[in-house]
Amino acid sequence: MTLAVVKNNALKYEDEVVYRKRSSMIECIHEFNQDSGKRIRTTYFDYFDDKKVKSVEEYDQETGKRVKSTNFVLFKSVHEYDPVTGKKIRTTNFDIRNDKRITSVHEYNQEFGNISRVLIYRTDGRSISMVKEYNPETEQIVRCINYKRNSTAISSISNYEIKDDRTIKTTFYYNPLTKNLTTCPVTKKDEQHDDVNPVREIDKAKMEKLIDNLFRDKLTFSSLSL
Repeated sequence: MTLAVVKNNALKYEDEVVYRKRSSMIECIHEFNQDSGKRIRTTYFDYFDDKKVKSVEEYDQETGKRVKSTNFVLFKSVHEYDPVTGKKIRTTNFDIRNDKRITSVHEYNQEFGNISRVLIYRTDGRSISMVKEYNPETEQIVRCINYKRNSTAISSISNYEIKDDRTIKTTFYYNPLTKNLTTCPVTKKDEQHDDVNPVREIDKAKMEKLIDNLFRDKLTFSSLSL
């Protein structure tokens, strides 16, 4: 692997260009802080096209550890790291056709280094469709939260429990009428009228009487008074 230096009289610490072995194609370029001389960024290039960026890695000026890595292979993904421990904190994935539209975010537990939470976005890249929570030690899923479309309101919560080597799933559904979670699925009718208050029992009784009179052919003007 051959190392070349880009000559630039304006730079105190010049960029370093690393070429592929026995090739004139660039493998990566190291950039340095002009005050401290510490590396701040390394840009890696595609193996077949050294004008196409494959990934970019950024470094903390105090610790020298990598704090951010942006990958452009297949789809854009951004990995963030703790500047002290160097452990991964978060990975943000973007749509393969639109590198500004988020598809998912993976959060990592600092003690075990495993995924602790996954946020899945809708196709707009802004609103969250689902959140999955994991036990960072066992990597088993413990909870899944679903959100209503075009809203931050929860539609359902599924809890997972391991018993006798089996995963037991219990789902609770958000009822917009009672504003509580229930084990009964919410119907489309409930979804469409989630801003309507429950009907009082006395009003239901009056309505039932009115309907009964209607079908018994006993409807009078006095019956219409509810």
